[in-house]
Amino acid sequence: MLPRLGGLVVDRAEVAHEGVTVFARSSATGQPCRVCTVWSERVHSRYVRRVSDEPVGGQPVTIVLTVRRFYCHNAACAAATFVEQVEGLSRRHRRRSVPLLATLAQVGLVPRQGKAL
Repeated sequence: MLPRLGGLVVDRAEVAHEGVTVFARSSATGQPCRVCTVWSERVHSRYVRRVSDEPVGGQPVTIVLTVRRFYCHNAACAAATFVEQVEGLSRRHRRRSVPLLATLAQVGLVPRQGKAL
């Protein structure tokens, strides 16, 4: 149903009038630093992000994603810590999933009926 959740552990899902809410976290043991690419498994902290995703069955989907902030082990790196991203789902500072952003971009590029680009 939601193939992009393949790299996640889904703790639970709730269906309500407002839509579907999926509570998930990464299944990865660590992440590479976004600046220097040095691998880290040492967790600094955790926090929750809310990511809007493409609708399923006409219902809006929100992924409540628990992400980890890792320490970078490279002393020469400018980033002391960094936040994990879920490949194919999340990007830095985004509140919409990668697939939803792609869909919205396509909708924005569709010409109005009878009008050419």
